[in-house]
Amino acid sequence: MKFRLHFIKVDSFTMLRNLHSLLLDHNQLQYIPNLGPLSNLEELDISYNTRIKELSSISLPTSLQKLLIAGVGIKRITSTCKNLYFSACFNGLTMLHHLDMSDGIGTGIRKRQIEDGAFNDLHNLTEIDISYTLWDNNVSSENLWKHLTNLEQLNARRCYLKKPLQIFNSTDKTPFSTQLKVLDFSGNKIDSQNLTKLLFLNLTKLYLNNTKLVEVQSGFKNMPKLSELHLSGVGLQNGKNLDLQQLQSLRYLDISYNKLSSFPVFPPYLEILNIYGNKLATIEKKAFSNMQHITSLNLTGNATTSQGITTIEQSAFYSNGTRNLLKHLYFDNNKLTQINTSSFIGLDSLKELSLAGNQIQQVIGTFPLPLLQVLDLSNNDLTYIYPNMFREIQSLQQLDLSKNLNLIDLQFNITMMHLTMLNLNDCNFTWIPDLSNLPALETLKLSNNFIGEVTMSDFDRCCQNLSTLIMDRNLIEIGQRPVFGNLTNLKFLDVSENSANISIHAFENLDQLVTLKLKNNDIKDFFTSPFPNLEILDMGQNKLTTLGTKPLHILMPKIQQIDFNSNTITHVQDELLENMESLTFINFKYNAFKCPCNETSEEFQSYLYIKAWLKNFAQKEKADPRLEIKPSILNLFTYYCIRHNENDLVNLFDDFTCDKAYYDYESMLNMTDTSYYPLYGY
Repeated sequence: MKFRLHFIKVDSFTMLRNLHSLLLDHNQLQYIPNLGPLSNLEELDISYNTRIKELSSISLPTSLQKLLIAGVGIKRITSTCKNLYFSACFNGLTMLHHLDMSDGIGTGIRKRQIEDGAFNDLHNLTEIDISYTLWDNNVSSENLWKHLTNLEQLNARRCYLKKPLQIFNSTDKTPFSTQLKVLDFSGNKIDSQNLTKLLFLNLTKLYLNNTKLVEVQSGFKNMPKLSELHLSGVGLQNGKNLDLQQLQSLRYLDISYNKLSSFPVFPPYLEILNIYGNKLATIEKKAFSNMQHITSLNLTGNATTSQGITTIEQSAFYSNGTRNLLKHLYFDNNKLTQINTSSFIGLDSLKELSLAGNQIQQVIGTFPLPLLQVLDLSNNDLTYIYPNMFREIQSLQQLDLSKNLNLIDLQFNITMMHLTMLNLNDCNFTWIPDLSNLPALETLKLSNNFIGEVTMSDFDRCCQNLSTLIMDRNLIEIGQRPVFGNLTNLKFLDVSENSANISIHAFENLDQLVTLKLKNNDIKDFFTSPFPNLEILDMGQNKLTTLGTKPLHILMPKIQQIDFNSNTITHVQDELLENMESLTFINFKYNAFKCPCNETSEEFQSYLYIKAWLKNFAQKEKADPRLEIKPSILNLFTYYCIRHNENDLVNLFDDFTCDKAYYDYESMLNMTDTSYYPLYGY
């Protein structure tokens, strides 16, 4: 349970004269005690104490350098320390560097007011945040800000300011405007005609996202130090009207979520460009030939119209012999139907290429990308992978071909020494592809295919380094042989939701295995061979009737989580669950435990053993905070009394004679959610 302070005594901190930082955020305080005696206090955080209404009457130490009052119930920022409700005063805080009074909307205040001169003493303030607050018009007054002569960063996101640029004097370089380096006016109403006021600033980062500028022609010229410009969602339509080539220092440009159908004129030294979610249709030849310094280009999601990007012309990134530095290229969620690998000529430095979520049916040629490490071709319409497609990608480490529903075969006729991850989920494979040329493979994903029989030959010549194998939701059949026995480094194996014909002998000799998932396979027998490193076992929704006679702590000495739900287990042998020191979760819900009222029967002895085992764990729970035994464990070891009615539930926690059944259908129905019980819940 999370503890929250409601009250602090007036003299609580008077003796802590050497205290440097006091954090009281996210409580339910109404008042802050006198902090004046804390002459060394440098940081005070009372954010999100929504009941605090005023700070003008208390004494704040003049040593404060950082004051965080975001999300408090202050309505009025005064210029003098008046004893007013809903007010704050910063007089005398001459050493303050950082002030956060954002998120006033979250306190329910309709409009926050501020007086001219409220910041008069904050000469050393370098960063202020007034975001997400509905301010009165006075916050745009130049007189309010002119004393902040050292301010370097102003965050004013979503302040609903009608004319936020009025705080800058367009005719005189005031000390305030010349020192400012970072300005964030995202989510306000910006008139593109008034952008000339920014010409007098020495900004390095400018955020104008969601300001509805629509057209920007000359507003950013003569800003020689600007390195980051964010114009996401401003309604830009004509890229030719966005002339940015004079911004020689610009390295990061975000023009995502606009309506651009053509490219702007980009500055020459741009490194990161985000054009996500526009209306581009074609990447023309040499479209980026003059951008030799770009390292990351995001063209994802330009399928917002019926057209979207359908073509990448040849040599679109060729830079006339100059080395191209592009390392990350994203074309996800467009409408590409065919890829000609010659489109990527010149990208000798590319490390990541993502073409996911298109309609690609064919890839022509060999990718000329010698340093590529990550290739994502998932969620397309590929039917065949040409053997030579990867011939020149000797550095490839991750290949994703998942969700190509018509892909039925894959051949690696060249050795790919560095490929460690291969994702073939949600394809149409009926057998495991030949992986013999992938000696470094560590992760193989084959979920939701149509793979049938699996034999030792599928893994006998490869995959010595395989640590993760996922093959759930197939049609896998495995005989009596240990088909995974050659995977000596396997740690995670998922063969859930396959056929009924899977033998437990297939999982022998997996000494390094940590996680084994076999749910919903109709498996009838339990293991007899040990798993020395197994920690998680899921065998729910099978047809187990017994767990054998060998104690689990011998078979699985490190086991932590076991799930046997929805089997047909009728009893548990004595000592089967003993000495399981690492156990934190066990689930026997929806099995066939019954109390036959026959004290000599095996089922009755199992009932007594389970009852004693639960009581033992109830005692252990007091000393181990990981374990929690509650009456809802009744639902995970469900016993029914056959003397009265087979639907009568027996309470394993009550001391009762055999002929006393426990009727509690309502509790049983409420036991489906056991998330609050770490030992036994889901």
